[in-house]
Amino acid sequence: MNKTNILVTIGLIFILIAAASAAGYWVYSNLIHVTLSNYSLTLNETHDGLKVHFTGYLLDPSGNPLNGKTVEIFQTDSDGVDVMQSLANVTTSGNGNFTYDWIAPAAGDYYFQARFQTP
Repeated sequence: MNKTNILVTIGLIFILIAAASAAGYWVYSNLIHVTLSNYSLTLNETHDGLKVHFTGYLLDPSGNPLNGKTVEIFQTDSDGVDVMQSLANVTTSGNGNFTYDWIAPAAGDYYFQARFQTP
């Protein structure tokens, strides 16, 4: 490369950098996790002190409650990716509902999910 080509290349790089820094930038929202399934599994909680009361329900693809099915409630990391520990396997009632009470070992932030193995 001769001196002119090098100067032109450096000039183009400078223009690209200047244009990129003058342009707007992307602002991202929070990350959400979506799992698509024909089944519907909902987990809710209320708490009083260190006692956490879980409730939930399980519906089939037609929206009917599932009776006698096993649902696992487990603790995850804050991203919901890694299973920290299984808390309980609960069985759904005739209306698809389930409940479970858990006592936290200490005050703090905890994250939970429930899962059901489809047939």
